[in-house]
Amino acid sequence: MNECKYQEANLIDLNRRWDKNIANNPGDDRWVTWKHEFIKNNRNNTCKTFVVLYNGEPIGEGTLILSRIALR
Repeated sequence: MNECKYQEANLIDLNRRWDKNIANNPGDDRWVTWKHEFIKNNRNNTCKTFVVLYNGEPIGEGTLILSRIALR
């Protein structure tokens, strides 16, 4: 049975998803830069990324950028 769900991304999810994005955009170094920036931002809680999983495989993501006001 095919299963689709979403969850807050953990470090493994983030790396898997960004590695796919990088592979799908060969030669475009912006994706490598964005991977490092978004993983750093998730780690320091300035954003939260959620992944969409299809049969356990991350196929999409959405990121919420948290404002400093909301973090107070």
